[in-house]
Parts: sequence; structure tokens; C-alpha cells
Amino acid sequence: MGIDLPGTEATVTADLTDDDSARRAVADAVDRLGGLDAVIGAAGVVDTIHRAETFPLAEFRGDIEANLISQFTVAQAACPALREGRRPSMVLFSSIAAEDGLPGQAGYSAAKAGVLGLTRALAAEGPTSASGSTPSSPVLSRPRKCSVCPRRCVTACSPGCR
Repeated sequence: MGIDLPGTEATVTADLTDDDSARRAVADAVDRLGGLDAVIGAAGVVDTIHRAETFPLAEFRGDIEANLISQFTVAQAACPALREGRRPSMVLFSSIAAEDGLPGQAGYSAAKAGVLGLTRALAAEGPTSASGSTPSSPVLSRPRKCSVCPRRCVTACSPGCR
């Protein structure tokens, strides 16, 4: 987790998969900045590659935890401070995997689809502040790590994909 305030190089370090750590990090950022005007959720871990039939459940859950639940935890913790912000905004990064899927990455793809739903749900709930700001549309990106995945890995995870 980082802080972007001109003239500072402040950093807040946290394990965003640990709810208490994530909430403390948001509180620390609010304290250091004297409030909060924006949250950018860019959590993304793309380390597990397994065909769905052999995907270890613990690793699948880890993908959901790192890529979706951490985004929710930070967004939830930030809402009270954002309500007090001048022109608050929230951007949550997702992935094209949310819409297209990635071979061998059922957990990551499911989590990023969840980020799309989460962002839309937050926006549907209405403003997070008195000024009427709502979370923006999710940002879809293609992780570089996925675009440089070795062909043998893609082929092993998705037979017929040449």
C-alpha cells in the first residue's frame, strides 16, 4: 500500500490479505494525510497456474483472498474517510481475465470477475461522500506476467490453444 502526496515519500506497508493489517494501513494513511481523497485498489497476484481439475483448493482460495477480498477490505476501511474527502474517488483494477478468462488461472479469473461485480455494487450503493462521488468503473488490464507466459505453460493448461 502506498501514499501519494506531493512532497512526501511516505509508504505504508501492509499484508492486504490480513484484514487487520489492511485496515490499520488505511487508518495509518488517513492519519498521515489528514484525510483521504482517493483509493486505488490495484491488488494482483498471478502466481498460480493449474488446470481447473487439478487446481489445489487452498491456492484457489488464496487467489480470491489476494485479488478480491483484499480489495473489498481496503474499500470498506476507506469509505468513512472518503465520505469526508473533498472530491473522493475510488478505482479498483481488474483484468481482462474477468471477461475472457485465462487458461490455468481459474482462481485469478474468478477473483477479477469478482472485482468487476464489487465495483459495480459499490457504485450502485450510491455516493461514498456528501459530494456525491461513487466508485468509478473498474479498470481492466492485461498483466504483463500473463502476456509473457511461456507457450508450453499456456498449452499445458489449455490443450488445443496453440
